[in-house]
Amino acid sequence: MTVKNFLLGKNAKLYIDPDFDSDSGDTPDDETTLSDEMDNVTSAKLALGSKETDVTTRANGGWEATVKTLKNATLTFDMMWKPGDTAFDAIQAAYLADKEVAVGSFDQAKTVTGAQGIVGTWAVTAFDKDDPLDGPQKASVTLKLCNFGAWWGKTA
Repeated sequence: MTVKNFLLGKNAKLYIDPDFDSDSGDTPDDETTLSDEMDNVTSAKLALGSKETDVTTRANGGWEATVKTLKNATLTFDMMWKPGDTAFDAIQAAYLADKEVAVGSFDQAKTVTGAQGIVGTWAVTAFDKDDPLDGPQKASVTLKLCNFGAWWGKTA
């Protein structure tokens, strides 16, 4: 049986601009500034959500009414604890200096026609170290979107 028309998680890619300076005021708005693939990542999850507000009135027949307001994004991933790795060093430095990182999360390689994902600057809100007895040391990273650059899609 051949299964088609879906993407495997192993094909998703994260990219980073290791030279990004959050004090410059720049926000990446496409994939061109994200030069380095984060190939040290073992698993990743992009959570997209929205805040909401109650707009219930008496005219709504006894039903609550809600509207969506602001969007939010959180990117969590595990990476090998690997000092000297470009992405690891950039994320660790950003966390320690309270700086943002320029990162893109794509469903496949950004050069593939049809690839899509979110690009922006992110605050490193967690940089946890895991030291399992029976496995490699890892960093568990949480990024929260600070400046939305673009929802980027490759069309041709």
